[in-house]
Amino acid sequence: MKVIILDDDREILKILSDFLIDNGFEVACFALVKKFWEALDLVNDEEKIVIVDALLDPKEEAGTDVVWKIKKQARQKVKLIVISGGAIGFNQQFLSKEYLLGVAKRFGADAVFEKPFRLKDLLGTLKHLEKQLVGELSV
Repeated sequence: MKVIILDDDREILKILSDFLIDNGFEVACFALVKKFWEALDLVNDEEKIVIVDALLDPKEEAGTDVVWKIKKQARQKVKLIVISGGAIGFNQQFLSKEYLLGVAKRFGADAVFEKPFRLKDLLGTLKHLEKQLVGELSV
C-alpha cells in the first residue's frame, strides 16, 4: 500500500518513513505542498493513504485545507490521517491540536492523531484503513 506523507518537519518525515518502510509500506514524503499535489496527481488512480500535518509552513496551505480539497475532489481511493501537535498558526494565534484535529475530522479525515503518538497505534490505523480501501475496490 502506498502512503504519502506531507509534513514540514523533516525529522517527522524521516521517522515515519523509516517506520512505515520497515512495516512493508511504499512511502513518499513531502515537505512542500506543491510537490505533494504533483505527486498525488501522478498516482490518482491508485489506492493510497495520505498522512498530513494539520499545520504546515504558514507560507503554504494548511494541512486542513489539503484534507478539504482531497475530500472535495471525491477521491475515493484515498484515506486520510491528520496529525497535529498544535502550534502558532496564522496571525500568531495559538491553535490547539484538539481544535485542528476537530477541524480535520469535520473536513473528512478518516483518522486523527495528536503528537506525540505511538507508532504502533498509527500502524494499527494504517492496516485498518488499508482493509477499507481493499474492500471498497472489490465492491
